[in-house]
Amino acid sequence: EVLFFSPAYEYYSTGILKTEVLNGLIPGMERATLWMPPLYMLFLSGVFQLFPSDIFTARMASSFVAFLSAVALLKFLNHWKISHKGKIFAIVLLLSDFLFIKTTHSSRMESLCLFFALTGFIFIRKIKFEKPNSILKIFLAGIFLSLSFLSHPFGAVYGFISLYLLFLQKSISAKRLIYFSFGLALPILAWVSYILPNFEIFALQFGSQFSRKSE
Repeated sequence: EVLFFSPAYEYYSTGILKTEVLNGLIPGMERATLWMPPLYMLFLSGVFQLFPSDIFTARMASSFVAFLSAVALLKFLNHWKISHKGKIFAIVLLLSDFLFIKTTHSSRMESLCLFFALTGFIFIRKIKFEKPNSILKIFLAGIFLSLSFLSHPFGAVYGFISLYLLFLQKSISAKRLIYFSFGLALPILAWVSYILPNFEIFALQFGSQFSRKSE
């Protein structure tokens, strides 16, 4: 938790996303923390503007977003022909999952990643029922899927699920894919603009992160 809490606290305190926690172990962390996409840490620093900047606040923020994820899942299921019992079963299955409980009661980014992904799915599903505004909805779906990735790299997996949903409801078209890609690109371009001044540090930190995961 400290690896995410510390950069968020430093950004809240100094306006710089950095941490002294791994000073001497991972190059450049004390100058710029680039080993993970930054959205969760920026979100947490925003929470610290409103509530005490401690680990309890960080954990409760994750739990609150997890609750919003459950609401988003229910909203998504409402767009399908699923029985009331089926919806309840899906929500219970999510809330009782061991990994879901573990990650959403700690200062980690999985709940934020899931919330943005589910929100993106909702906009994709709405295309089938509200076609006059489909271009805006597919654009917003791209934005939210990109925010999911910027919360955790695993969010990239949800991109494949999004394409499957579009295919399933026969909503794929060249125009929609262009707007979807445009929505995906905008938040990532903002991240790239942050990376470029410290690209050498990013390559070392992000590369070492993937090397560690592969091992």
